[in-house]
Amino acid sequence: MLGGSLSGAAVDSTEVTFRPGDGSWLLPVSGSSSGSAGDAKSADSKSLLVWEADTKTAGSVVLLLQVSLPLLLFLPSLPSTASVSVTLKGGTNAVNAPPVDFTAQVFAPMMHKLFGVHLAIDLVRRGFYPK
Repeated sequence: MLGGSLSGAAVDSTEVTFRPGDGSWLLPVSGSSSGSAGDAKSADSKSLLVWEADTKTAGSVVLLLQVSLPLLLFLPSLPSTASVSVTLKGGTNAVNAPPVDFTAQVFAPMMHKLFGVHLAIDLVRRGFYPK
């Protein structure tokens, strides 16, 4: 999400190095909800940033949200009043992770009440761990 780099992530590796990026490669899309990146110069304070992550498994989308949200809230290259659209694909009710219903009905309202962050959760389809 922030354009960092990872090295040494291989089987039998004894050292892994992660260097976080600053997110400057994320260019807000001015007045659009498409997935294409726009020109950063044309972006204004109401720009929309579009980001997508897919676990490609039944991995929890709620856990993806929990690690993505702080990064998006404090992204230095994004105006504080900008809108962000995040599409997460994966499990909605995974083992050892908060269910998506808790996130929509409890976590999202608390984020708005305590921090003024509006989270609109649009559940397209539920995803479960296969048995």
